[in-house]
Amino acid sequence: IIYNRRPERRKKVGQTAKIAIMTVAVILLAVSLLGLCLCTRRFISAQAFYQARKYSYDSKFQPQVEDWVKLASLWDKKNDLYYRQLAYLYIGQIHTVRSTILDENQASSYEKQLEDLMQKANEAALKAVETDKANYLNHLALTDFYLASSGLTANALPWAESSLKNANEVFPNNVTLI
Repeated sequence: IIYNRRPERRKKVGQTAKIAIMTVAVILLAVSLLGLCLCTRRFISAQAFYQARKYSYDSKFQPQVEDWVKLASLWDKKNDLYYRQLAYLYIGQIHTVRSTILDENQASSYEKQLEDLMQKANEAALKAVETDKANYLNHLALTDFYLASSGLTANALPWAESSLKNANEVFPNNVTLI
């Protein structure tokens, strides 16, 4: 507070300082709440995907898995992590369906479900790569999809090899890609 010789001036300067302090406090509070909202949003999205992936291999949890994926998608759709995790969720379900098929007679009953899962996994993996081409993990998700679809899709192995080569170009010093 700046004091002046005239009391009426002193009162006006004091009120102006209080208003400035209150304005700064409101701005800081708004920025803090925005940051908290963004952090919470990513946390909820990550937890929803964790739950979905954890239970994706068990068919009795299928309705809950779809709800968790919907919850995660509400929070974080423009993130390559979302698409990558979604691709891995569908890849896990592809493996689960393929492991339940025991003979040729059962294959025809699961054919539509496999086609649907493969289309969803492919779209999610391609969208992850499209969202962030500089992240080698997105290329690995696409590689994993092609490997999961090998035997069901023609040219899956050459595409997997090409995607793995792209991942290696993005991050050449990663020993896990060699």
